[in-house]
Amino acid sequence: KLYPSWEAYARDFFRDGGVIEACPNNVVSSPSANVFVEPDGTVNITSTHDQVFSRDYVSCGNSFPSSGPHEAIHDAALMIARVAFKHGLIGFLGLDFVLSYDARSGTHSLMAVDLNPRLTDSATNFMLFDCLINGKFFPALGEYRMMQRKAVEKGKDSSRQNSNVGSSEATLGPKRFYTAINYLYQPQISSLQMNTFFNACRLGNIAYDIQSNQGTVFILIDSFASGALGVLSVG
Repeated sequence: KLYPSWEAYARDFFRDGGVIEACPNNVVSSPSANVFVEPDGTVNITSTHDQVFSRDYVSCGNSFPSSGPHEAIHDAALMIARVAFKHGLIGFLGLDFVLSYDARSGTHSLMAVDLNPRLTDSATNFMLFDCLINGKFFPALGEYRMMQRKAVEKGKDSSRQNSNVGSSEATLGPKRFYTAINYLYQPQISSLQMNTFFNACRLGNIAYDIQSNQGTVFILIDSFASGALGVLSVG
């Protein structure tokens, strides 16, 4: 540990100064948003979610959709990103919030607590989810829907006499959601071959169904030698 005792910490704190962060009572959830700020200042909200914690203040993953008020998260993320742009920040930003509930007034409070100027783990988790589903994210609603293709027939085409040209149109399908854990550690995994591991998953009915776009995929951080991997489950 950097400081062996409270006295040692307090000595440096009162000498150099510091920040004391208070934790509100009745925390309901810890929503987050990922945004991309274009060079011209255009802000794109790429994902929203709730953080998943392994212990207090230690995030180990995320779940989508967020349980928080989607419109409030959307508006707060836009406002913060626009201010960040005025201070010279562009590119990927991760914005963390805390949602608390006041029983006396019966109202919720959304407070910004962190800004990460980088591509976050939760942003890449959403990119993987989006790649699997290939659907559409609605930031203001905080929901993600599959896109279903419906075959349609066109009438007479001027370039082809009396021909019906087949095409398709996309319609909104069912909602999809997910939970991702970034780091799972199991030392015995390091002794397995990949084909053995995935065969055991199939036997345990752990797989991803590309027809229904539901199931579980694994995020290989490194080779199995590290004993760690990530997991993303879609429902």
